[in-house]
Amino acid sequence: MSTKKYEIVKSESIVHKGRTLYRIKALKTFCVACTAMSIVVKKGELGGFVESENNLSQEGTCWIYGKAKVYGDAKVSDGAFVYNTAEVFYNAKIYGKACIFDNAKIYGDAKVYGDARVCGNAEICGYARIFDDAKIYLDAKIYGRACVCDNAEVFDFSEVHGDAKICGKAIVYGKAKVCNFAKILDNAQVYDNAKIYENAIVAGDVQIYHNAQVYGNAWIYDDAFICDNARIYGFAKIFNKAIVYGNAKVYDNAQIFGKAKVYGNAEVYENAAIFDYAFIFGDAKVFSNAKIFGTTWLYGAAKIDDKLNLNKGKYIFATLNIDETLSEIEPICYKISFAVRVIELKLPIEQGYIESLVSELAKYDELIDYFHSNECKIIFTPNENKIYKLLLQSKQNIVNFYK
Repeated sequence: MSTKKYEIVKSESIVHKGRTLYRIKALKTFCVACTAMSIVVKKGELGGFVESENNLSQEGTCWIYGKAKVYGDAKVSDGAFVYNTAEVFYNAKIYGKACIFDNAKIYGDAKVYGDARVCGNAEICGYARIFDDAKIYLDAKIYGRACVCDNAEVFDFSEVHGDAKICGKAIVYGKAKVCNFAKILDNAQVYDNAKIYENAIVAGDVQIYHNAQVYGNAWIYDDAFICDNARIYGFAKIFNKAIVYGNAKVYDNAQIFGKAKVYGNAEVYENAAIFDYAFIFGDAKVFSNAKIFGTTWLYGAAKIDDKLNLNKGKYIFATLNIDETLSEIEPICYKISFAVRVIELKLPIEQGYIESLVSELAKYDELIDYFHSNECKIIFTPNENKIYKLLLQSKQNIVNFYK
């Protein structure tokens, strides 16, 4: 008595890429329970196409369905399921309870197993490995010796290749690229046009997006955010809710952590450390063994090296702290508001006085631009918010001066 679950129907053949493929026909009724769905294959039911019996195991509940094709030295086994117009070819292996569907293509020496799913127009090739509960879909491409596992997802037009690893609950999407020996772990998200490569490690609840690049031996973890055109490389570490964005660069052995922000054209390098609520922006450069921390704000073309550590709230714009800045701009803004009221009442006021107020406010233009560009992205402290509102109103008042 035959133990085969299917036979090849020679009369149901097609030629595909120069190979003759044959439809399969179930010889008994059985249930396919892969990760994506559960179906009953009935005795006598036609399935997809194979080149030979080597392409689909006669054991287990694996099945090829619809217009799906498996050929070359590729093999589907265990409880795996291939359906729709998916293709598995060359030396690829699909097993476990893996599910391949839609127009996905698995080829080369790639392996998809466990409870993994590959669908959409995704391609898995080279020596890539997709397993556990990993999901690859839309137009994603995994190749080289890349590995995607655990509950990770890769989708959209993203690419993972080289010896890269995507694990945990990490997500890679958009047009992001992860390659070389890079690792994306935990709940990290990499998307837009971001690139992670060389030996970089991204872990925790990190988000890296826009055109940001992380490479070298850099390590991004905890709840860090990297975006815009930021570059993180060397042995730099960004962690603990730190944010790096704009055209900022962090490299060498520099560390950014503890809700610190580095942005604009700022650079932090060598053994410098930025932490607590420190802000480094503009064209500022922090290097050597410098430490910037507390509520420090450093901007402009300021350069800080190991001869000076800026500590807890002593500096903003290299010279003033947040409270001092607020106390400095408040009288200027109130004078501008008063001048507007005088003009509204049609009382006399010297033009030179107005010009002097405009000039005094002008030195805060960069701060206004900073608030404007980040009001949707970043939660400001109460005093930062007050500064922002004062400056914004004063700017509008100045517009009214010249109407």
